[in-house]
Amino acid sequence: MRRSNLVNPISCTGLPRPSGARNGNENSFFRGFILKDFLSSLLETIYPNKCIMCDAIRSTKNPLCDDCTSKTIWLDSNFFSSKLIKQIFDNGLSLAAYDGEWQEVIHRFKYNNRTDLAKPLAAMLSERVNSEYDMIVPVPLSGKKLRRRGYNQSALLAKEIGRLCGFECAFDLIKKEDTLPQVGLAQEDRLKNIKGAFALSSRDITGKSLLIIDDVMTTGATVNECAKVLKNGGAARVDVLTLARTV
Repeated sequence: MRRSNLVNPISCTGLPRPSGARNGNENSFFRGFILKDFLSSLLETIYPNKCIMCDAIRSTKNPLCDDCTSKTIWLDSNFFSSKLIKQIFDNGLSLAAYDGEWQEVIHRFKYNNRTDLAKPLAAMLSERVNSEYDMIVPVPLSGKKLRRRGYNQSALLAKEIGRLCGFECAFDLIKKEDTLPQVGLAQEDRLKNIKGAFALSSRDITGKSLLIIDDVMTTGATVNECAKVLKNGGAARVDVLTLARTV
């Protein structure tokens, strides 16, 4: 099992050590480091860091400016829904309420080809990871939807969180059926719509601890169906982490 060794992902530069330094050329390494630091500062001057929500110039490494941070409804409670007949995943956490401008940020990321938002959003999500996991598993899209959109927003988040936290990102959960969008469906219809839609590849996950990543959790029907497949495949623990949930 791999340990996250969490640091603040927003303040960590993560600069790789060049090959010259590995060969003992420390002077070359430090010259390269100083140059990268200078170029980074120069780029921030020319292209200042902007809030991902309102585009205002921000003075900190936080992806949101102070004003947007203060008006976003942040969540720290575990997910619970009386509408789920049986909750199969163990814990479900969401970063913020699916409301207002935070909802707009997610819409831009999900529907407007703003894949550049994956890194700042994943950095914020990674700060909520306080356990050890063997693998991170994104909620998959059907082949048809993936071709139409061009990317899976949950997979982009999962890969970046895996990089920041030191976890393997696994793409062994697949969506075998192209279902109707869950948005706008009643609870009973959501459960029927997503039932049997997912499958697991041949990877052995017996006894593994897994973290499902998705963008939004409403009733929990989708991630619960994913958790059912993973637990039927032998997973010992399945938690869920999302950017937002409806409240």
